[in-house]
Amino acid sequence: MSTLFIFMSWEIWKERNTGVFHSTVATMMMVVAKIKEEAHLWAIAGATHLNIVIPRE
Repeated sequence: MSTLFIFMSWEIWKERNTGVFHSTVATMMMVVAKIKEEAHLWAIAGATHLNIVIPRE
């Protein structure tokens, strides 16, 4: 669970920086979509413990 917390915090932090340095605004749904997309890429690379973010198929 701590891995998931760190992962999600990191993604929110990156989105915040994008907004600050590129003057963009992302909706909550956009941030959630980016988190899911990044989690999917991590899972492809072999990461585990992200089952909460990535629904099982």
